[in-house]
Amino acid sequence: TEALIGLQTRFILYAGRPVTPAQLQMPRLIARNQIAPLVYRSGALLIETSGRALSEGSAGEVIAVMTLDTHQTVSALIAPDGSLQISR
Repeated sequence: TEALIGLQTRFILYAGRPVTPAQLQMPRLIARNQIAPLVYRSGALLIETSGRALSEGSAGEVIAVMTLDTHQTVSALIAPDGSLQISR
């Protein structure tokens, strides 16, 4: 039961029916179309900008993000703090 704490449901659950792991997911940190910090880090180089998420996601997932300044689409990893990390 403690393993379920902090998770959210993927869809509606009905009273009296068992809850299975397939019905649960990590909490969504990023919503579709959300503007979030977009960070590229390589050694001492740090570049920060903003990007628009093209899908929703949880920490540890990779999603497509459109940069607001160049409108370029990149893949980014969702960090636990809700920022989007680009790595190449």
